[in-house]
Amino acid sequence: SAGRERRARCTGVRRHYVDWHHSRFFSRAACQPGRYATAVVAAPMKRRSLLTAIALSWTGCTSSPEDIGGPALDSAAFFAAIRPADLGRDVEAIQLVSVRRGESALFFEIRLSVTRDRLMLAALDSLGQRIMTVRWTDQGVVSEKAPTLPPVVSPERLLLDLVAILWPAPAVERALARTGATLAVQGRTRTIRMRDRDVLRARLGWDQGAAWVGELSYLNVSRGYTVDVRSKEAR
Repeated sequence: SAGRERRARCTGVRRHYVDWHHSRFFSRAACQPGRYATAVVAAPMKRRSLLTAIALSWTGCTSSPEDIGGPALDSAAFFAAIRPADLGRDVEAIQLVSVRRGESALFFEIRLSVTRDRLMLAALDSLGQRIMTVRWTDQGVVSEKAPTLPPVVSPERLLLDLVAILWPAPAVERALARTGATLAVQGRTRTIRMRDRDVLRARLGWDQGAAWVGELSYLNVSRGYTVDVRSKEAR
């Protein structure tokens, strides 16, 4: 019957990203990250249509970032003074990320690989579609982003945020000095200031220098968005 056919078609649908927050995702994702790229749980809908809908939900967030909260960091100057090797170890991590600005929110998964020579970052949306990639080496940062990604979410900016929060404080301080900014570290919190104003405020769920396992959150004051991350290192 039509009812049985509808149920049969639904059996292959995997859970939406939001369900990960209420599941034991991390116990499995480190072993089989590709398997848990998410799919849609609604009525049949073309991927392009859904990605467009996600982008349209952010149309109110296209104002000039400099008008939101003051000065922003110069990413070119920052990355000219810091390297992947400054992390001091190799890392393979999976991170579930939510970016919020006002009433809008975007959810995606990051797969992050860091070695002495390079950093590779790939972000997947709730359909398992790649929405951004970043490659950072001693020669600089090269990135790509999907046209549906909201303007407020910049690959270079996201990378700068993560490096400023996760890399060792001495290396970050040296790089920030090139941008005219300073770093204050107190326990698990980091605050970046520029021209006597906060630019970024972050709190880690683990000790500085420890494995990236747990939650971190930060507010990018200058860009007007809040980011929450659930992180797990792949073993």
